Amino acid sequence: SNLLIVFLGLTFWGIGMGAMESVLLSGVTSLSPKADRAKAFGFYELAYGVSAFAFSFLHAYLYENHPKVLCIFTSATIGVSSILFFLCEPLHQKEKKSHSI
Repeated sequence: SNLLIVFLGLTFWGIGMGAMESVLLSGVTSLSPKADRAKAFGFYELAYGVSAFAFSFLHAYLYENHPKVLCIFTSATIGVSSILFFLCEPLHQKEKKSHSI
């Protein structure tokens, strides 16, 4: 039934948000000085909210008007994000080691 599908969708969305938020906020914590941590969290949440709105709007537009472009755009975005993550991770590990010495 439709209600079951809605409930399952909300459940999976909540699990994903819970997992992402904890990991991303721990990243903000480790990258920001203790004195500026509240400001860093505020900027993070602002950027996250604006980006989520902008990409949701863009996805809705592409879904309605250019579904093939939506598939390409989504795949490209995930690919570029993955590449940036793996390129930046070694830099973060070097920074972590230099702070622990």
